[in-house]
Amino acid sequence: PLAYKDKDLIVKNITDTVDIEFFMKPDYNFKDDTKDKRKWKKWKK
Repeated sequence: PLAYKDKDLIVKNITDTVDIEFFMKPDYNFKDDTKDKRKWKKWKK
């Protein structure tokens, strides 16, 4: 039930020990017909 934690809760608890430079989130387009379907977006804080 608690397998997925809220991102803000995790960030709040780890900011004392790490520096977060960016967040990566997968960007899937299931209608796309190209061979490389693994595209990633780079999200800033």
